[in-house]
Amino acid sequence: QFREVLERLSLDDLRRAAESAGPAEVRSALSRVLSEDLPDLKDVAVLLPADRLSALPHPWLIVEDCHNHVALIVEHLYPFMAVGDYLVIEDIGHWPNGSEKLRAALRCVPAGGLMVDTYYTDLFGRNATCSPDAIFRKMDD
Repeated sequence: QFREVLERLSLDDLRRAAESAGPAEVRSALSRVLSEDLPDLKDVAVLLPADRLSALPHPWLIVEDCHNHVALIVEHLYPFMAVGDYLVIEDIGHWPNGSEKLRAALRCVPAGGLMVDTYYTDLFGRNATCSPDAIFRKMDD
């Protein structure tokens, strides 16, 4: 899907944006993304290899908003999350069988590993969010 979005946009415009993005690291990262043959999301371990995830600083805010392979994404990222990191699964209330899909996505998480952070889910009223009962905070290792 990402490739389809890129194809609809002008790659020359994106490359020009990458060249003028600011710090050299940002320009380099954008250029690499634009020139790589990107794997499918179901190959999340190829997109986000363990060595790259292990090197990232914390805290993390992971926002899952692609609605595809959610269980694979959670299963891959959860072991690399640190206490206090957040996982937000967007639009779960709008999915057909959303609760079942959410339960399936969280099967790999040990009991008590992720807890709904009601401060954020209920900030504007009970579950007045696009992520009802789906803003999670990592609680323990």
